[in-house]
Amino acid sequence: MAKQMNYTDAAGNNYTASYWRVVLYSFSPADLTGRIVFYGYASKDARDQNKAPVGVKEYAVTQAQYAQYFAPTIATGATNSVQQCYDFADATKDVLVSPEVPAVLDANGVVVTPAVAAVYAGYFDTATDC
Repeated sequence: MAKQMNYTDAAGNNYTASYWRVVLYSFSPADLTGRIVFYGYASKDARDQNKAPVGVKEYAVTQAQYAQYFAPTIATGATNSVQQCYDFADATKDVLVSPEVPAVLDANGVVVTPAVAAVYAGYFDTATDC
């Protein structure tokens, strides 16, 4: 299991076939929270050659997310936890694409331009499974 996608790091380096894998996941049944960490490598070959990662994506799993995505199967051990991490990442929309735009009102309080809600995408929306 892995994800492959185009990735540009903070320094502007572009990796057209970056390769992302879950490297850590930890869940707390006591707190009903969790943490998932993906490392991104320049390519699958870079990962296979134990090269350093070029990116990191972390998810802090909230209590609501824990209850929705992980609690039912963690309790029974009925599923693959790593696959759940990938499924969770696919479902999570946490990258701001377009910020919220407030409504514009005239002097009488009449809406001139309606508000526009923020738009979010998933970090791995453009990735392919590999």
